[in-house]
Amino acid sequence: MKMKKILKTSVLASSAFVALSGSSFAAGTLSNGLVNYWNLDNNLTDQAHGVAGTASTVQDDGSFAGANGTGGIAFGTGVFGGGITQDGAAGGAAGQENNGFVNIPRSGDTLFGDAGANPANVLTTSIWVQVGTFDTGWQSAISHGEGQQYRIARRGAGNGVGYAGGVGEGGDDVVHDITAGWHHLVSLSDGLNGTKLWVDGVLVSTNVNAADINDDQGLPGITLDLNIGANPNTGANNREWNGEIDDVAQWNRVLTDTEISDLYGGGPTTATSLGDLMAIPEPSSGLLGLLGLSFFFRRRR
Repeated sequence: MKMKKILKTSVLASSAFVALSGSSFAAGTLSNGLVNYWNLDNNLTDQAHGVAGTASTVQDDGSFAGANGTGGIAFGTGVFGGGITQDGAAGGAAGQENNGFVNIPRSGDTLFGDAGANPANVLTTSIWVQVGTFDTGWQSAISHGEGQQYRIARRGAGNGVGYAGGVGEGGDDVVHDITAGWHHLVSLSDGLNGTKLWVDGVLVSTNVNAADINDDQGLPGITLDLNIGANPNTGANNREWNGEIDDVAQWNRVLTDTEISDLYGGGPTTATSLGDLMAIPEPSSGLLGLLGLSFFFRRRR
């Protein structure tokens, strides 16, 4: 009987190993250079902090915020279990211009310094979004501000998105309507090589000008935080997202094309969360610490 139990345990571990080995990159690769990860599964905790192999130096936990309170934002259904849902700027109605969003206090893990002093500075951001309604120009999915800071946002009044990360948005955007269903966005600021934006695994925009992400534009007295679902640098109307957001992560390095493809996973019905791709074990289970492969930090829907 004991031998059967041992064999059964071995089979489970082996099966998990085979499943992970089927990935196009080694398990744990995406932990390299990871500075922030918010899975948004009914929490706003920075899951990257304290995980071996990441580059996280600060526990960058978020909170629901808004000058008019935290109305208009709540936990809801994401691509991978939970996510957040927002009602945008409530159509710009008086008194509701600053509805709820996620605020993350500024830190060394969100600012990324000044590429002028360190030209090799790199920031890659991955985020899943779903549009409810585009009802405000430049609605932001994630932003640390304008000017020399970075943001992924609706491009003007159109149906696509753009990325400004230490330099203006790329002028060669491919038309990419994201108003239906979930979409995966990846942005890159490279202090030496400019910026790029991928939509659903496809590179849609490139700007070859140096991406000089600057600590809040270098303006004294400006202390902007990082916002998920809003822009901290646009006054009373923070251009809140209208729709859903899930699985947000940031790295201090350039992701490979393979890694970006694996994050997209072919679409929301076949994609895997970053937590699963990294195979982070449940911290409360000693058995998982021994097997390390049969269970994952998050379960796909």
